[in-house]
Amino acid sequence: MGLLALSLATSTASAQSILSQYSEIVQACGDTVPGPSGAMIDPTSHLNLGTPTMDANGTVLFRSRMAVGVGGADANNNRAYFLGRTQADLQIAVRAGDQAPGCPAGTLLLSGTNGSLGLGDFPRISPSNEILFFQSSLYDPTTPTNTPASSDTALFWGPAGSVSLLAREGDPVPFLGGETWANFYNAVKNTHVNSNGSVLFTAALGGASAATDTVLVTRLGGNLVPVLREGDLYPFGGTVVPVGAFDPLNNLGQLNASGQVLHDVKSSTGEYAIAVWTAGNDVLIAREGQQAPGLAAGVVFATNGIASNSGCFNAAGRTVLVTSLSGPGVVSGVNDQAMYLAGTGGLSLILRRGDAVPGLPGVTWKGVDAASVFLNDQDEFSFAADLGGAVTSANDSSTWVGSVGNLIMIAREGDFVPGMTPAATWKYGVMDFALLRRPYLSQHRYVLFQNTVSDGVATKQMFFGYTPALGIVQLLDGTDTFTTPLGTAGWTTATQFGSPNSSDATPAWCNANGDFVCKVVLGSPAMGAIVRGHLGSLVAEPSAVPVAGNVPHNFHIDLGVAQANRLYLVLATSMGTRPGFPSPFGPQVVPLNIDPLWTDLSLQGSNSIVWPNSLGFLDANGKGIGPS
Repeated sequence: MGLLALSLATSTASAQSILSQYSEIVQACGDTVPGPSGAMIDPTSHLNLGTPTMDANGTVLFRSRMAVGVGGADANNNRAYFLGRTQADLQIAVRAGDQAPGCPAGTLLLSGTNGSLGLGDFPRISPSNEILFFQSSLYDPTTPTNTPASSDTALFWGPAGSVSLLAREGDPVPFLGGETWANFYNAVKNTHVNSNGSVLFTAALGGASAATDTVLVTRLGGNLVPVLREGDLYPFGGTVVPVGAFDPLNNLGQLNASGQVLHDVKSSTGEYAIAVWTAGNDVLIAREGQQAPGLAAGVVFATNGIASNSGCFNAAGRTVLVTSLSGPGVVSGVNDQAMYLAGTGGLSLILRRGDAVPGLPGVTWKGVDAASVFLNDQDEFSFAADLGGAVTSANDSSTWVGSVGNLIMIAREGDFVPGMTPAATWKYGVMDFALLRRPYLSQHRYVLFQNTVSDGVATKQMFFGYTPALGIVQLLDGTDTFTTPLGTAGWTTATQFGSPNSSDATPAWCNANGDFVCKVVLGSPAMGAIVRGHLGSLVAEPSAVPVAGNVPHNFHIDLGVAQANRLYLVLATSMGTRPGFPSPFGPQVVPLNIDPLWTDLSLQGSNSIVWPNSLGFLDANGKGIGPS
């Protein structure tokens, strides 16, 4: 579906939250599980709902736990991965207790008993083609000796309904002689799968020495191949050693559409670097001690100073680095940090601590945390920054989006929140990561973030979005409620998982089209729900419908007051929204791939009985009722 208008411009947000109007619950505690068994999602805690992920087409994947003793669920089969767009088409993709694909008969996927982790917490889905990638423990209840501790974990991969074994603990490593896969528990931390079926994971090795027993693995041409192995020679002296406890060889863990891998690497000599691997060729793009591009001679990247976020790796193989500086003229806390757009083609300076902040007289950059930075395929980035200079503790933090040389502040502590009545201000700094106030960036410069606002009397947590056309949009108000089989309750937290969804270059819980999904933690008695919504100028009610149809789908248009009374046209396609086509009315790209059948039919059938309200004029607020 695509929306074409004469132009786009910034406007203030609606006073009513998007999710209060158009949200859709995909699954909630107390829901009946799809299928004939009558099983139920365990109603005792929101922890029985996993953290959801979403692909480029809006399909949602997550793990949930069923109530033991209801509908045949027991301790061995009460966990499952659920896949779908709506409650109506949600299906179990993989369930504990099922035969483990590719393993001997009687070897089952485990739920989480016998001291195991069971089905992994964070299953992955490719941006398109619905390729799943997950970890599971294994158990043979009839002959437990068939699944000893040395071979009771495995990785699985493949389209839903046709999943196959990728690697099993204890089996030989195909690209190494005489060594075996060891425990895969750590493999779930920074795993990815792209639309072409390439994967990325870290694995321990059996039969190797302590200095060579970890390897970073990807899939190239249908075969698993090593990206980096502990003990490899480091280009500038020494050998490769673990970078940390979280993931021994890869704290960044990112894979793009072409199969390039972004990873960090540490030498036994103590040097740390960040590299991009391309089909067997590993290139260091930043290392401690190197000259800082764009800065005075002798100013270098400081020891223990280079950092990136796993949300920063795009289709062009670029990332964003935040690094400490040292050298001549560098003063701690004054000008000792810089941020760069970086790739194998070089580094471009974005900002430096102590430099003037564009558009804010007397204000300087005080600091950026690498964990707040996200990057999309257009080399646009978002980040949260502390401010110095002419500021106070009430206005010294901010949220930004933009590109090199073109930064836009979308929120600043102490400023008024657009669209709120009575007038409210951003209460706390967006650098407060304890409350998940990271500005998650999608394509088209869409940003999603949480923050706390205050009208001087009451303070409440809210969930916001930003688009260039609409500015700040309220996605979830602190007073919103949700109704589930357990009752109606307000929300306390909207949780996301910040890892990108591989080659889509967006966080795992939102996609390039503006669709997003999150787990909303609810007060008693409702507990929790997986909720989906949409950020953008064209919003559907409900946000998704089953492929089988027979569910009304009503569209609402909001281009902001700057577009009041302009002509709009809604077009259809079955071929997706990327890369789209150039608008005939301006420099914008219409997010719709022209479909010779459906695009033509929707154009010819504008405002017909089968495609009503698809052509018309926006009202005085820039809004319209689209087709249904």
